[in-house]
Amino acid sequence: MKRVVIAMAALLLVGSGGESGGGWGTHMMEVGYRFALAGRAAESQNFALADYELDELGEAFAHVKNVPQPEDVPKSVKLAGLVDAYQRDTLPALRKAAKAKDLRAFRNVYAQAVVQCNACHKTAEKPFLKVPAIPQGATFLELKP
Repeated sequence: MKRVVIAMAALLLVGSGGESGGGWGTHMMEVGYRFALAGRAAESQNFALADYELDELGEAFAHVKNVPQPEDVPKSVKLAGLVDAYQRDTLPALRKAAKAKDLRAFRNVYAQAVVQCNACHKTAEKPFLKVPAIPQGATFLELKP
């Protein structure tokens, strides 16, 4: 456990270059982690944890929007606008389902969010960043090609 904590601290320090606390990818790692954890919490009927993680997810997205868009993303793609749409439409629907302790509604919105995430990754020319339809173990990306 001590090694894991040390490794995570090292990753945070290495990945946090610049005043903003890291680049787009660094913040998206937290976004993915929070999203997957919220999904796993809901599946475990721990809706308080799911709601908490969704709140944290909103904060992580706020950090994402405060850093410049990656240079390897096409200039015609406006990732901040896609993030705005997620924060405006998807995140409140997920939180509503979590607060209602409605697993069925949560699963439906979560599935829509996965489609939205993967479409954004594809638009950003990162189709290999696949969010799995069902929250999985320790990772938050689909590892199969």
